[in-house]
Amino acid sequence: MPVTGPGEEPGVLDVLDLEEIDRDLYRSTLLFTDPLPLYGGQVAAQALRAAGATVAADRLPHSLHGYFLRSGDAGRPVVFRVDRDRDGGSFSARRVVALQGGEVVFNMSASFAVAGDGPTAGSTARRSRSRPTACPATRSPACSGWRDAGPGSPTRRRPGPPGSGRAAGPRCPTTRCCTRAC
Repeated sequence: MPVTGPGEEPGVLDVLDLEEIDRDLYRSTLLFTDPLPLYGGQVAAQALRAAGATVAADRLPHSLHGYFLRSGDAGRPVVFRVDRDRDGGSFSARRVVALQGGEVVFNMSASFAVAGDGPTAGSTARRSRSRPTACPATRSPACSGWRDAGPGSPTRRRPGPPGSGRAAGPRCPTTRCCTRAC
């Protein structure tokens, strides 16, 4: 199992590399000698990679939900257990539990879909849209009546300790807002 010490720079693929221990069971291969906590993004990416290794090659990640349950140690390997919940005609569902020292550090549910055209794929005409700077300036409705009550305004006060003299909240800036119909 590769170990990286101070000053050594592993590549992204080194960090994400997994060893297949058994069917649906994987282990991280890169350990760090520095006393560091386990980086959450690394565990999430490795869990997604473990789940992806169990689906057909034509299926791409569609969605995932992950939960970080406890801190891990970057100097110890993480074991990923994949549960194959369902393989349908166009979607596959997987659950992954990341374990370290017998404790769950992360769990994730993910779905994978066959690559295909989305609902707007047949649309060839694009409507012209204004840039946000071309939209008319507006004020937030919550700010109406504030009339730029600044720090010295005696009429409006922001909640604070009695006698703090805290003025009304920050001025309501003029903003530009554009929306897009989907």
